[in-house]
Amino acid sequence: MSQENRDKLLYSYGLGELYPVDIYLGSTPRGDLTVGIKQANLWDYLTINNEIPMTQENIAAYTFIKRMEKTHENMYGLSVPYDVSVIKNIDYMYQEDIAYSIRDKIADYYKKYAHKFYN
Repeated sequence: MSQENRDKLLYSYGLGELYPVDIYLGSTPRGDLTVGIKQANLWDYLTINNEIPMTQENIAAYTFIKRMEKTHENMYGLSVPYDVSVIKNIDYMYQEDIAYSIRDKIADYYKKYAHKFYN
């Protein structure tokens, strides 16, 4: 991916704070953008948005939760769906259009998998 296209992606980094998902941005050999989406741990989302005060007790709980989550993933694999899609021709897109495309991929992810998270 060219440096110019990487710079366009900086505008999209804030989407991880707006939506409770983990977004993994990558590139194909042709330079197209790959977008990996996974449901985030709710503690991660709340911590990033400063909704949980950083007390010693909360830090200990957060550390414990993250360790248990990683242990579960190592033993059983991902517990939430991981969806990867490709956005083509980002050379000709504005940074806002790329962010809107990523937001649409997040919306598609929730349409497809929301029944597994919020039931």
